[in-house]
Amino acid sequence: QDALACAGRTAYPTGRVRMLAPLYRAIAENVASPLLEFDEADYHRRWLALTDYEFSRYLLQDFSYIYNDPVLSGHMEAKKMLRAYRYQDAYALLRKLEGDAADAGYHAFVMFGVYGDLEQCCRQLGDFEGAYRYATKRASLSEGFKS
Repeated sequence: QDALACAGRTAYPTGRVRMLAPLYRAIAENVASPLLEFDEADYHRRWLALTDYEFSRYLLQDFSYIYNDPVLSGHMEAKKMLRAYRYQDAYALLRKLEGDAADAGYHAFVMFGVYGDLEQCCRQLGDFEGAYRYATKRASLSEGFKS
């Protein structure tokens, strides 16, 4: 409780403190079974307040959310096509997204997902050269994550 009270009276960013306080309070109140004291809905709400909400929905692969960002929206639509085994349609949309995302300078995580889905489409369509190309692009991004 003191952490939350003090967080409201400081000039420093305290979003992380506000988010973690309920978790630590639950542990302090019941060390043996902290989840009994933990308010998951409150924790989730605080976590979303710290992040870009739309991107967090994308990371959670929320198919019910209506995305404003055209690349995120398109990628989720392509994922629906993949689930429906519509590989040719998904491939066409993902190729378009690949160009759009690169032009807009999208987060590497988005590109990683697009490349992975393109690789899957290529494999399913029998384009093993394309699958290799996208696997290589994903591996290249993965190396960038490590540094």
